[in-house]
Amino acid sequence: IYIAEVEGVLAQKIGQLDHFLIHGDHRAIIGKEGDKEAKHARLSYEVLHYMPQSTLVRIELETGRYHQIRAQFSATGHPIIGDKKYGSKVGDGKTLRLHCSQMAFKHPVTNEILNFESPSPFG
Repeated sequence: IYIAEVEGVLAQKIGQLDHFLIHGDHRAIIGKEGDKEAKHARLSYEVLHYMPQSTLVRIELETGRYHQIRAQFSATGHPIIGDKKYGSKVGDGKTLRLHCSQMAFKHPVTNEILNFESPSPFG
């Protein structure tokens, strides 16, 4: 689970993004189904808070592709604040407003599900 602040105001409070991504040179490229090396990428999001020039969203990945969140939100015209590589016009270009707030995985020996949480610094 990720928390991000994206540029602009998202039209839908709850949504899903589906794209085909190609792992480029230090960048994910939006492709289309059938493109060589294109892999399906899907995430769902929920708006946590609207601000005048941005939106705070909770993101759940269904796939885990290279730069997936960054590329997908940029493709919708809502890049992550501070993400100059993917078209952000706001922020210092050094700090992305993207935070991993929760992750879970199976312990390799005990098979116990381990959950880790980190509060969002964005509020």
